[in-house]
Amino acid sequence: MKIIDLLNKIANGEEVPKFWWNGCIHEVQKEYGTNKYSIFDTYCKKYKKIELEDLNEEIKFLEEEKKIPERVPNAEVFEVPKLNNMELSNIALTNKADIKLIKETLNEVLDYLKSKGDK
Repeated sequence: MKIIDLLNKIANGEEVPKFWWNGCIHEVQKEYGTNKYSIFDTYCKKYKKIELEDLNEEIKFLEEEKKIPERVPNAEVFEVPKLNNMELSNIALTNKADIKLIKETLNEVLDYLKSKGDK
């Protein structure tokens, strides 16, 4: 997308996510109580002035971070038993099959959480 297209989106009242331009991350900020907008460079912490020759420069919108929901709907709730220090010191993972099963289970949980991160 070009800067001119970004300005059209702003003029049409569309929400604009943060974007990459000239090696920095920028965001559009509306001045409180006015109809004025500014382009803010989040790295240099300053406002950027758009010049006429900038209008055809390319920008790239950044994706918003996916948020993990606080609680997964319809998920089974179970309690993990609390172990004291003596019990923890007696736990040992010596069997490679046990370690592989734990890794597979953790990967499944992580994949599930990533798939639900958009909601």
